[in-house]
Amino acid sequence: MPSQLPRHLLVLLLLLTWGAPVPPVFSATLTLICGDSPRIHGFCKQEAESWAKANGHSVRVAAAPSDVNGRLEVYEQLLGVQDPGLDVLEIDVTWPGVLDEHLVDLSPSLEGADQGIAQTLLDNNRVGGRLVALPWFLDFGLLFYRKDLLDAAGIPVPED
Repeated sequence: MPSQLPRHLLVLLLLLTWGAPVPPVFSATLTLICGDSPRIHGFCKQEAESWAKANGHSVRVAAAPSDVNGRLEVYEQLLGVQDPGLDVLEIDVTWPGVLDEHLVDLSPSLEGADQGIAQTLLDNNRVGGRLVALPWFLDFGLLFYRKDLLDAAGIPVPED
């Protein structure tokens, strides 16, 4: 994969990300790798196919390897040999800096589509001033506590 995706593939990436319909000026086949579980992969495939049908394009959707470290290794191998069948990747939040040499700067084509995305999320996906990834979904862990156990241990309930 060249260091810069052709503009039409970048546009398709952005359209898939935000679901924006546009008239098909060209017809393209886009390959996505997303979802390491049947539920997430099924959702990704359904939405990508719906977008493609509505916009006169086609998509191939492959499931991501479930092993996170193995997934990064596969991506690095495919990107390293410039695999032409690899257009959009679901990556871990820690990988933009690892994969940035293979990823296109999305900033010039956003045209305001990044409005509403928390600045810290965008900043996390910038490498050397280039926006190389966009958040697809947020996955926050939560910490719960049992008040009865805190009371029994004489520990106050956390305030922050």
